[in-house]
Amino acid sequence: MPYRVLREAHHHHHTHPSTERDPDYHEGRGGVLGWYVRFVWRYATWSQILIMAVVFNILHHGLEISLGRLWVFWILPQVLSTVQLFVVGTWLPHRSDGGPFEGDGPTRTRSLRVPSWVSFLACYHFGYHYEHHAWPFVPWWRLPEARRRREAREP
Repeated sequence: MPYRVLREAHHHHHTHPSTERDPDYHEGRGGVLGWYVRFVWRYATWSQILIMAVVFNILHHGLEISLGRLWVFWILPQVLSTVQLFVVGTWLPHRSDGGPFEGDGPTRTRSLRVPSWVSFLACYHFGYHYEHHAWPFVPWWRLPEARRRREAREP
């Protein structure tokens, strides 16, 4: 995914999370699948699709890599990574029917209530989403520490 497009949308998302001005916002049409498709198409570009088509044809027809191997080692991992990012980083923390948000304004989101090893496996601690929004300068590997500090301060 083009970094510039991702960066601009991500900064806009941090300014207006879980609102109609959020680029990842879900209007309620099409359910979770509709939200996922909109999420993927929001960040995909025609040049990216063209490059993947060219690479696919070089690998499959030029280098004669079987379609099965391409599915197992390239196509399926790409699709599953978008599902993982969507579920852990968008749907769970920002859905309107997921219970109360943990903050307002730029922190209008919620974190997953899971141990740090599960958070790491889920998506590099992106499930600690409130902490990500409250302290966006904190690198992903320090989000568990930010969460522990936050929980130690709460009554």
